[in-house]
Amino acid sequence: MHADYRTRTRTWTATRQTRCGLIDAALRCNRACKSSGSVPRAASASAFASSSRCSASAVLPTRPSSSASAARASTRNTEIADFRASSKAAVHFVGLKNYTDVLADPVIWRSFATTLWYVIVSVTGQFVVGFGLALLLNRPIPGKGLITTLLLLPMMLSPVVVGLFWKLIYDPSWGILNYALGLGVVKALSQGMEGKFRDRLTHAQALNGSYEWGGIETAWGRFFDKLPWPKRDRKKAEEHLRKAIELNPSALRARVYLASTYLDADRTIEAKHLLDEVAASPVGRYDAPEERRAQALAAGLMPTVLAKLK
Repeated sequence: MHADYRTRTRTWTATRQTRCGLIDAALRCNRACKSSGSVPRAASASAFASSSRCSASAVLPTRPSSSASAARASTRNTEIADFRASSKAAVHFVGLKNYTDVLADPVIWRSFATTLWYVIVSVTGQFVVGFGLALLLNRPIPGKGLITTLLLLPMMLSPVVVGLFWKLIYDPSWGILNYALGLGVVKALSQGMEGKFRDRLTHAQALNGSYEWGGIETAWGRFFDKLPWPKRDRKKAEEHLRKAIELNPSALRARVYLASTYLDADRTIEAKHLLDEVAASPVGRYDAPEERRAQALAAGLMPTVLAKLK
C-alpha cells in the first residue's frame, strides 16, 4: 500500500514537472518567434513544443512516457499569449473577434442552455410554492399566525440588518458618520493648523508655564487626545493633564478631560473616580464659573461611564 502511494506520488510529481517544462518551452519559443515575426502573438503550446525551431525536448527532463503524454494532452489546447504591458511586440486590433469567438463556442451555448433551464425550473417552482402557500393561508387554519410569522421572518430579516448597520453608522462614539464629520480636523491639520497651535502653546508655555492654573498643560492634553489617528497620542495627553493637576490640584477641567481620555482607552473605573472627584469638589477654589462649567461637563459624561460599567 505504501509502495503504491509512493509510486503515485512520483508519477504525479513527474507529470507536474513535465507540464511546467512544456509551458516553459512554449513561452521561450513564443518569444523567439515573435522577435523574428514568423508566428502570431498567440499560438498553441503543442505547436510550439513540436516546432522544429524551438524543441521542447531540449529543456524537458527525462520522465516516464505516460507522464509526458498526460502533460502533452493537458497542454494541447492551452493558449499561450503575452499580455505584458511592457512588451515591444506589435499590437494587432482584432475588433469584435473575441465576441464572435465566444458566441461560436459550443461550450458557451451549453452554459446558456443550463442557465436558462435553471431559471425556468427555479422561477416556476418558487411561483407554484409561493402561490400555494398564499392560498393555504387565505383560509382559517390552526396556527395561521405562527406560520405566517415564520414565512415572513426571512423577508423581515433584511431590513432589520440594514437598520442595525445604520445604528452602527450613527453611533456617537465610534460610528463612521461621526468620524467623517471629524475629518474637518484632518483638513485643518493639512492646512498647517497643527503647527500654528503648537507654536502658540510652546510660546505661551515659555512665557508662563502655570498660566491660568495649568491651562496650558490642559490645552496640550486635550490637543494630543483629540488629534485624528494616527497622530493621536493618549499617553502624552495623560502626561500633560496629570501635570496640569500637579500645577493646580483643584483643577476640575483637567480631571474631566483626563476622564474622557481614560474612557476612550477603556479605563472606565479610573474615569469614574475622576468624575466623582469633580462632582464632590466645592466650588470657589480658583474660578467659580469655570468650576461650574467643568462640573457640568462631568455630569454629562457620567451616564456614558455608568453605561460602560454595567
